[in-house]
Amino acid sequence: MNESNNETLTFIVRLWRESRADGRRYWRGRVEHVASQEVGYVEDTAGIGHFIERWITPQQPERPLSERS
Repeated sequence: MNESNNETLTFIVRLWRESRADGRRYWRGRVEHVASQEVGYVEDTAGIGHFIERWITPQQPERPLSERS
């Protein structure tokens, strides 16, 4: 893969298990976008995807090179 033609996003994900009062266990986590150092805490594994999705969803369409100044 030629990374010079692709954008790269880097995240650090840390997951751990916690227990509820009734003894049931669940996943918790911390996700960090390395470039901005923005951190999100999640209460389930789906939260990881929600955090990362904010960075990969285009904010606005990119203009063709011919239209850039």
